[in-house]
Amino acid sequence: MDVRLEISLELVADIPDDCIAVSESGVRSAADIARLRAAGFDAFLIGEHLMTAPDPAAALRALLAG
Repeated sequence: MDVRLEISLELVADIPDDCIAVSESGVRSAADIARLRAAGFDAFLIGEHLMTAPDPAAALRALLAG
């Protein structure tokens, strides 16, 4: 599986304006979310980062703090 934030950034231009844009790859930090929001994404699937974190709740708080 290729998990890279750049995949979302490469595809965002192909998402129609009337659709909710969801990034599904490589989100690991609040800075990543800010970058994706600036590119036009509305929502994010964050799985691997939270599932592999020693404290998933703390990892989520850190993502939301940004």
